[in-house]
Amino acid sequence: MQEACDALFMAPDDAALTLAQLSEASGLAVEQIAVLVDYGLLRTQGDEPARWTFSASALVIAKRGGRLARHFDLNAEGMALALIQLERIAELERRLRWLECALPAESR
Repeated sequence: MQEACDALFMAPDDAALTLAQLSEASGLAVEQIAVLVDYGLLRTQGDEPARWTFSASALVIAKRGGRLARHFDLNAEGMALALIQLERIAELERRLRWLECALPAESR
């Protein structure tokens, strides 16, 4: 896990975690990470799992997914669905805040 953390802090803009590093740092199994990739929740560089690398932001998503899976006893697909819905809720909340700010003050 130390190597994965070191990679994040050495070059935060260019940090690239391997599949093994992401698995170790997030606590997710490689198979669970592959499901998140399949659902489009994690973006990879590389054409096959053995060569996949992930950005630092993937670690945040993977850790959140791991917490959801553990706390709610979710399988990988359930974890992916929960993450998708949470992201959708966050996007709708961002839009709502933007629309509220666009309203005239007397309408609020």
